[in-house]
Amino acid sequence: MAQVRYMLFIAVIFAVALALSALLGGGQSRACLWAVIANAVAACAGFAPVILTSLYKPSVYPLSVLAAGVIRLLITAVGAVIILAFVEVGVLWFAAWLGFFYIAVLVAEVYFVVRRLNGQNGAVAS
Repeated sequence: MAQVRYMLFIAVIFAVALALSALLGGGQSRACLWAVIANAVAACAGFAPVILTSLYKPSVYPLSVLAAGVIRLLITAVGAVIILAFVEVGVLWFAAWLGFFYIAVLVAEVYFVVRRLNGQNGAVAS
C-alpha cells in the first residue's frame, strides 16, 4: 500500500506541475513535459529495487536504497543529455523542472524508506 501512495504522490506532483507549466505557456510546458518523462522513467527504474527487496529480501534493503539512488541519478542524467541533444526545449526551464522533479522524487523516496525502516507504524524517525 505504501508503494501505491508513493507513486500517487509523484503522479500528483507531475500533474500539478504540468498544469502550472501549461498556464505559463510558451516553451515552459514543453520543457516540463520532457522533464516529467525523464524523471518518471528514472523514478520507476530507481524505485524498482527498493520495492522488490522490501517485499522479497529485506536483508539487503539498505543496499537497494543506495542502488536506487545511483540508478535514478544515472538515468536522469542520461535522459537529460539525450533530451537536450535531440529535442528543442528551453534549457533553463528544462533544467529547473528537472531539478524540481528530482528533488520531489528524492523526498518522496526518503519518506517511503524511513517509514519502511520504522516498520510502517506511521512514526517517522526524528
